[in-house]
Amino acid sequence: MLPQERLKLLFAMLEEDPADAFTMYAIGMEYLGTGDKAAALPWFEKTLKEHPDYVAVYYQLGKLLELNTPDKSKAIYQMGIAKAVEQKKHHDANELKQALNAILDDEE
Repeated sequence: MLPQERLKLLFAMLEEDPADAFTMYAIGMEYLGTGDKAAALPWFEKTLKEHPDYVAVYYQLGKLLELNTPDKSKAIYQMGIAKAVEQKKHHDANELKQALNAILDDEE
């Protein structure tokens, strides 16, 4: 299936359930997969705003923010680590810690 077809399907799914965290996140991931970071960003931000317990979004949003706004990226990673620990999602917490540490190491 082509990216445009997947996006069309995802938007149809979102129309059926406008509050579905996975669909919002999936739209962001689909845009990211096509290299359209500008289109992906608002979908990750929307997912985080409406579903702060959706741990996967913290990593993707943090990565998008790293280059231009590293301080925001660090804050996103830190919030994600706290959520992941709270939810006992140790793998996600470790992945977020590694991403955060990479930024901190670059600052030294």
